[in-house]
Amino acid sequence: MSLIRIIHDGIPFVINLELIVSAGYKEANKQLDIKFSGGETMTLAGQDAERVWGLFSRESERDEVYYQQDSDDDEASDDFEEINQEIADLEAQLTDGNITRPWTAERMRNNAKDLGKCWPSKKKKALAEEIKKVKEKAFAIADQAETVAYSNTINQCLTAAFTTSSSVTSTIKKLTEVQVELQRRKKLTPESKQKIREGKERAAQHRAKKKLDEAHVAKAGGSLIKYDKYKQEAEAILKQDWGTVFPKEQSPSLTSLETAESA
Repeated sequence: MSLIRIIHDGIPFVINLELIVSAGYKEANKQLDIKFSGGETMTLAGQDAERVWGLFSRESERDEVYYQQDSDDDEASDDFEEINQEIADLEAQLTDGNITRPWTAERMRNNAKDLGKCWPSKKKKALAEEIKKVKEKAFAIADQAETVAYSNTINQCLTAAFTTSSSVTSTIKKLTEVQVELQRRKKLTPESKQKIREGKERAAQHRAKKKLDEAHVAKAGGSLIKYDKYKQEAEAILKQDWGTVFPKEQSPSLTSLETAESA
């Protein structure tokens, strides 16, 4: 509590600066107009006005610095809490092993990059070590999560049923995107590359295999004409779809599909 003793109109007064809600000082005639929290007003002049104004100004400046510091501390605390919660959530997903959306990790990485970006310079300097540790942890977890997500996506593409032609197209697109991202991040392993290849081959052969199944059904029913017709259609479809997925490669023979199915 800040108290100051003055003489006002010949009467001794003790002013509590914490009860002042506003004050205006006219330097030319050294006059100070004061308004208190209860609505009362007071006008001082001369040395008393100077003394009260000087002390009130210094108190106000200290309060401003204090509240600004308090606000900065709250902002930093909130930002740390938010990014640490994101890290914890992603770690839990890693434990479950069911991550299939790499952009969750990408979003967390970007949030970690921005940690402390808008803070005052002094605050960033004071918390530099803590910021560094949180960022390093966030980046490491994000890298792990993305690797798991891409691996899970590849495995899903190897086993998911093709219900429509669009699901075939979607699978090829997913595998292509995963391969591009893994290459960009320099994380495309020989195993991942082989699995992506197998997934694309599976998609490229799907329609031809379906037509080949129709041919075998026709043959089993004694319709050799339909059998030959469906085989020819299957061969044409295989060339078309394989060329779309692997434009620089020659399509495999229909015999190789039949051999693979019978194996």
